[in-house]
Amino acid sequence: LPKIKDKFFLCSELSPMFTKKEDELNEIIGIITRVLDGQGLVTNSGTCGQRKYEGEYMFTWLGAAVDIPYKVHKIMGSLGPKLYFFRLPRKNRTEDALLAAMDKDDFIPKIKKIRQSLMEYLEWFDRCPVSEDKEKVIREKNLIKIQWDNDKDVEYAKRIIIRVAVLLGHLRAVVTTWETHGSQGLDYNYATTKIEEPSRAITQLRNLARGHALAQGRTWISIQDLSVVIKTVLSTASLDRVNIFDLLIANKGTLTTKMIKDSLNTNHHTAHRIMAELKAVELVDVKEPEYETEEKEMTLKEDFKWFLTEEFDKLREGFKPTDNSEY
Repeated sequence: LPKIKDKFFLCSELSPMFTKKEDELNEIIGIITRVLDGQGLVTNSGTCGQRKYEGEYMFTWLGAAVDIPYKVHKIMGSLGPKLYFFRLPRKNRTEDALLAAMDKDDFIPKIKKIRQSLMEYLEWFDRCPVSEDKEKVIREKNLIKIQWDNDKDVEYAKRIIIRVAVLLGHLRAVVTTWETHGSQGLDYNYATTKIEEPSRAITQLRNLARGHALAQGRTWISIQDLSVVIKTVLSTASLDRVNIFDLLIANKGTLTTKMIKDSLNTNHHTAHRIMAELKAVELVDVKEPEYETEEKEMTLKEDFKWFLTEEFDKLREGFKPTDNSEY
């Protein structure tokens, strides 16, 4: 903690942490959840006694991983989610492109170029070129703080941040389902679901929008800052949940059992479990068939109908989270 205090903490590889056994991972994420409060960490044990770093320990953490296993989403849902993800698009290169890359063998030069570009950017950013009024730039210890022009924030942009933060709470809510053959008409029952309050996500996503605005030379949030926020929300929820949400959008907010089976190449038991999950996290309403020949049908709740509009489609810029596991 003393080493990363007031600094930008960069981890090039987080996968070893996310792939640990569930009990160990639970303990690690529990510690991370406490540390990310920015108030240090105090531990007590029989072998080491009390160890502590008290006070403010502000830092920014960025890391990379190949993929985030479902168990990580499950644990974070229980402890209070504080980690956010951004999925990079998959690149399917041709055989010729791969051959050309193999012949170049320029991995080390690329790493050096990236490192140099990053350091040049950070050095320029530390000079605060975004603020014409240097009186707005405040230095507190090792941190540079820029006064934000709250009055210039676009209200429409702030409302969109609130909408996607509310959606995120439902998309990453953890719910336990089990087969019951007839219970609630879905052949699946589910436990009481805890859906996170959106206030923390709103703060985090607003800060992300602010960071993007600063990088673009502004001290207020505008519509141009919404794309990165929406892409982060769609990346942070589990891929399976987001894929179903995308499927709902593609079909104007309504899905039947057959549509889920055909789209996901699965059976009707899995389709019913998916319906039970989305009903439990309060994303959809499920309509039971009146006759045996009819199919079950789920419809996006009225509160989320805005995500079916061209407005949302334009803001997301065609972004679709993909499964990068093969990389």
